[in-house]
Amino acid sequence: FDGSIKSAYVAFLVLPLLTFLTLYLLAPFTHQRIKSYQYNNSRFGQTPFIFNAKAGAFYKVYFFAFLQFISILVLFALGAYLMLKVSFSHLTKEAILGLFVAVYLLVITATLFVVPYFMARINNLVWNNTELGLHRFRSELSARGLAWIMFSNFIFIVLTLGLFKPFADVRMARYRVENRSLLTSGNIEEFLAGEQQKTAATGTETAEIFDVDLGF
Repeated sequence: FDGSIKSAYVAFLVLPLLTFLTLYLLAPFTHQRIKSYQYNNSRFGQTPFIFNAKAGAFYKVYFFAFLQFISILVLFALGAYLMLKVSFSHLTKEAILGLFVAVYLLVITATLFVVPYFMARINNLVWNNTELGLHRFRSELSARGLAWIMFSNFIFIVLTLGLFKPFADVRMARYRVENRSLLTSGNIEEFLAGEQQKTAATGTETAEIFDVDLGF
């Protein structure tokens, strides 16, 4: 990784601050700059990663995720209004309880619909616009698949009082990795062997000192 401290301050401090000051209108641009800083300053051996996604693509994902959230919010607001219409002048205990339930369902629904959509689209956007030399990546995460894993993980974690959390993390990581692939250009074995030869011997020796596994 070759990123500079100055660029890190801009990506992780200055831009998030400006995002907050603009009421998060700058959030997609900041997200794109952070990913650009991470990927464009990374190397595999001596071959640099190249990140091509533009800020406009991030704004598109954010816009549709926001549109989904607003649609869910409107539906729940309409339901809450109809529920309170009869007793609008004085809130009964049942009505208040109903409001709490509606808010809770809103959070769960948004989590199961908006969050998986956002995570899948952003992950696909980032990896499908990342290159390693002449090689490209492909990510094919689906919002439906992520939603099922998130929902089932949540159920299992609750039923096991949190003991399922490590297994939930592994399930999520496995799903993301199994839906990501490398589109090679030429002989990948020659590429890997070439990068290993280019890597300085000091890097290998240092890794061995700290017991870091660099095997492929």
